[in-house]
Amino acid sequence: MEDMINWVGRISEYSKKIKPGFMIIPQNGSGLLNYPEYIKYIDVIGIEDLYTDGNKKQGKEHTESVLKDLEFMTQNNKPLFIVEYAARKKLINKIKEISLRSNFRMLLTKRDLTVLGKH
Repeated sequence: MEDMINWVGRISEYSKKIKPGFMIIPQNGSGLLNYPEYIKYIDVIGIEDLYTDGNKKQGKEHTESVLKDLEFMTQNNKPLFIVEYAARKKLINKIKEISLRSNFRMLLTKRDLTVLGKH
């Protein structure tokens, strides 16, 4: 874990030195958010499949575990991007509602990324 945090830290410091305003946006890996030194190196985090697993609801244990990790981002006033791949209308409406309530920025797209998506 320490190696990953140090690696992200080196990338962050180097990139921001060369280009102020450069953003570090990891995808998934919410378990790293339990380390304050990691959070200071990243600007945003993207999480896939938080609420859905394809066209079915994601397991409650998974969602609750990731949401617990994400609390560290909100406590540090850092934005969250959620990417979901559901296609069923009822499921889409449910995750849109949850996303709006949670103040997450959400992208709804196809897993093969053949469309730009919706939010």
